Amino acid sequence: MMKRFSLYIIIGVALLLSGCNKDNQDNGHLEGFWQMTEMHAAYFSSMEGKDMRESGLTWSFQGKLLELRDATGHQQDIVMSFEHKGSELRVYNPYFVERDSGDIKVTNAIDLLPYGISNTDDTFQVLELSSDKMVLSNPMFTLAFRKY
Repeated sequence: MMKRFSLYIIIGVALLLSGCNKDNQDNGHLEGFWQMTEMHAAYFSSMEGKDMRESGLTWSFQGKLLELRDATGHQQDIVMSFEHKGSELRVYNPYFVERDSGDIKVTNAIDLLPYGISNTDDTFQVLELSSDKMVLSNPMFTLAFRKY
């Protein structure tokens, strides 16, 4: 009787552990909270080398999600999916963060421009990525960040 009870406990624990779906995605240095410090815009001379430290714009990577946030409240917060493979970072599937009424899909890329993203499915070249600095580039922007 005791052996049967022990067997049931072992089977139960095995089923419980196999049912857990833990995402062990390791984003390396990319993981965490990044403050935008500089923006170079290819087509806007007024934004050539613009100091963005006081802008309040941040990117935060966790798991498979990227959160774009404006601490000053001028821009709406956005969440997106991302994929980081080698020297490429793809950001896609953006949604406005609307906690009370449900998130709303971003359909107009203009809403992403303040964050340095030029399309709702955009790919950046990762020019530099360390534990405290990140530099990304796409055809429209080059963005520099510091780990916060």
